[in-house]
Formats: sequence, C-alpha cells, structure tokens
Amino acid sequence: MLSDLTSAELIAPRKRPLGFELALVVLVSLAVLVPGIWSYSLVDPWETHYGEVARMMLQNHDWVHTEWPQDGEGFRSKPVLTFWLMAGGMRAVGLAADGGYSGEMVHDARAMIAIRLPFILCAIGGLVLMWWMLARLVSRRLAWLALLVVGSCPFMCLVARQGIPDMPLTACVIGALSLFVMAIEDGERPIAPLGAIRIGRRWIAWDPRHLVLGLVGGVVIAQAVHYAIYFSLSPQLAVRGVVPPPALSLPLGRSPRRPARRAGPGRRSGGTCSATCSGSGAATRPTASCSACGCCCCCPASCT
Repeated sequence: MLSDLTSAELIAPRKRPLGFELALVVLVSLAVLVPGIWSYSLVDPWETHYGEVARMMLQNHDWVHTEWPQDGEGFRSKPVLTFWLMAGGMRAVGLAADGGYSGEMVHDARAMIAIRLPFILCAIGGLVLMWWMLARLVSRRLAWLALLVVGSCPFMCLVARQGIPDMPLTACVIGALSLFVMAIEDGERPIAPLGAIRIGRRWIAWDPRHLVLGLVGGVVIAQAVHYAIYFSLSPQLAVRGVVPPPALSLPLGRSPRRPARRAGPGRRSGGTCSATCSGSGAATRPTASCSACGCCCCCPASCT
C-alpha cells in the first residue's frame, strides 16, 4: 500500500541573485556607518589638518604638492590619497571651489560629510569584497555573519567614521586578502571572454585581464601626462643641472648634489664668507648659512 504512494519531489529553494544581496550589503553598511557623521565636529588634530591640506589643493589647483598654510611649510607626513579623497568630497557637496571663502567650512554640516564620507565608502568597499569572497567559497549565511561581526566592531566603526588614512589602508588589506583567497581557492576554470574586437579581417577576443590592464594603464598614462604638463608649466620645480642617478651615487656613499650657486653678497665662495652683517660692520666668519636667506653672516639680520 505504501509502495503505491507517489514520492514527493523535493524542490530546492531558489537563491536570491548575488547582485541583489550585494546591493543589500551596501545598504546595510551605509545604514550602520553613515548616520550621525554630521553631528560631531572635526576631530583635532588629524581631521582638521588633513582637511585644510585638501582645501589648499583646491585653492592652489595643485593635486601634486601637499601644502600647509604656515610659513610655506609643506605637509608630507601622510599619503596623498587621503587629501584627494577629502578634496573630491568637498567638491562633491559644493564646498571649497578655488579654496572657498572665509567661514564656508564652518557654515553647515557639509564639511563633516565631505571629509568623512569618502572614508566610509572605502570601508564599505572592503566589507563588500569580504562578503563576496565568503559567499562564493563558503555560504551566504556565513558571509552575513562575518559582515555583522566585522562591520559592528567598535574600532572598525571608529576608524571608518573619521577622515584618517587608516581606513583606506584597512579596506585595501581586507580587499586584497579576499581577492587572494578567491584566486587560490575558487578552483581552476577558463576565463570567459567578454567580447571581441574586429581589426581588419580578424576578430580578437578580450576578457577581464585586458580590462584590468587597460584600467591600470589608463591611470598610469593619465598621471604621466598630468605630471609632464605640470612640470612643463612649473619648470622651477624640476631638478636642474646634471644629477647622477641613484644607482651610481648611492653605492659611492654620495648624495646627488645641486649645481653650485653663483657667489654673491652674503654667499660662501671657496669656503670663506666675505660679507658683513648689516648694521654691525663686523666681519663675518665662515659659519653655517642662515636658514632664511642662505647668508653666512654671524648675526640674525640679513646680509648686505
């Protein structure tokens, strides 16, 4: 009797599209990290300092040098990506055009959003790559659990909600580890072509490798063109004279030297100092040159 009953056919539940869940990952991460970033002022000394350097990039229209507005002092202690992100965020919300005007950066909460939002997007990029790796290799349930644990970690939230270089570094490390694990654990399979280009009578297929190389090459070429134009318009920033390459100068223990400057009033000539200090009439002695004017005088005043 039981053998005459028709066995039930088990139907596996249909999985949600991977792209749909990736969009959910982005939305959940935004909902956790974004709210309230405009409600507290910039944290001193890092966010205020980095934000001012980014504002000066927009003021000087110079995306190469990082300047600090104090006695011509540069700001070279942090990687330039931090300031590019902040400057891009300022222009995205309509701030700091040509450097902005007095009081613009403290007028409303847009300054906090502009400085912090790019770093939150970096954090979300790292979390998305981690979720995608675990969903492909293990299960989507474990991927969501990992997103909950990592995304709600106090230090992760603390670093992601501030404009500091730590979060781009953390996001790149998470993404690099995720892609590395995918590369060694996802199995061997042929690379599917994305399309074909006709050159003459031949069709040449292209795949993701060509896309990645094209993107990287495009960025490198764009940077090379930018620097070529930049230094051609500002030749005083380029190194003048014959400078030995580091491959020759470093093994010999000698650093590349600039060409000697023409001797003049208040300058060293042949190891001696022939100028006198203004107002004192005292002969100078061959001491260290003044850091402000390069003179060799023995008093703080400028040489004549």
